[in-house]
Parts: sequence; structure tokens; C-alpha cells
Amino acid sequence: MIKLEVWNMVFTVVNLLVFFLLVRRFLFKPVLDIIAARELALQTRVDNAEKKLEEANSLHEQYEKELENAKEDGMRIVTEAKDKAHNEYDRIVKDAQEKASEIVRDAQVLAKNEKERSLQEAQSEITSLAVEAAARIVGAHSNATLDNELYNQFLTKVGENN
Repeated sequence: MIKLEVWNMVFTVVNLLVFFLLVRRFLFKPVLDIIAARELALQTRVDNAEKKLEEANSLHEQYEKELENAKEDGMRIVTEAKDKAHNEYDRIVKDAQEKASEIVRDAQVLAKNEKERSLQEAQSEITSLAVEAAARIVGAHSNATLDNELYNQFLTKVGENN
């Protein structure tokens, strides 16, 4: 049978307490310190990762805003270019219309001048024909004074008709 001795039990309990204290002092405490250090390092990494994630999200939002601004700027530039092109088109059309009007005016003036010249040539030719006809009618008895008088009368009548 088993005998229970008090001293034996006391030594066993004391041995267990000493073993527990030694294990606690030399094994558990360093292991717990290592675990705490690893937890701290892990928490630091997690915090850094969260900060980096926040920075990345902030940069993402900033880039999104810049992209939106770039799109708006692009639309504004395109609109301005269209407006400039339309204004340039209007200016070119206006210049062309002015040049065309000027050409028409010049052509009208030229036609009027040509008409007047033709009329003067016709009057001159008619006058010479009238003088010649009058000379034939009057015969050889006409003189220069009579010719000039007939000419002036003819011009006056022709001028009144026009």
C-alpha cells in the first residue's frame, strides 16, 4: 500500500512550488515577453498598413478628382476650340461676302462706265453720220459754222431724250 508521509508530501509540494517559480521565472516570463514583443510588432505593422491604406484611399480620391477636373478641362478646351472655329468660320464667310460685294460693285461701275463710253461712241458716230447726211443734203454750200450749229442742235436733242 501506499504510505502517506507528511514530510514527503511537504517536500513534494515545496519542490513543485520551486519548480513552478523557476519555470515561471526562466520560461514563462521570457516566452510571454517574446509574445508581447511579437504582438506589438504585429500591431505596429497593422497600424502602418491601415495608415498606408488610408493614404492610398486619399490618393485615389485625389486622383479621381484630378481626373474629373481633367475631363472638365478637356470639355472646356474642346468647347472653346469649337467656338473659335465657329467665329473664324463666320469671319471668313463675312470677308468672302464683302469681297463678293466689292467685286459686284466694281463690275457694276465698270459696266456703267462701259455703257457710257459706248453711248459716247454711238453719239459721236451718230453725230458724224448726221453731219455727213446734212452735208449731203445741203450740198457743197455748207460751211463750218453751219456744221457746228447742226451738231450742237443734234447733241441737245439727243441729250434731252436720254
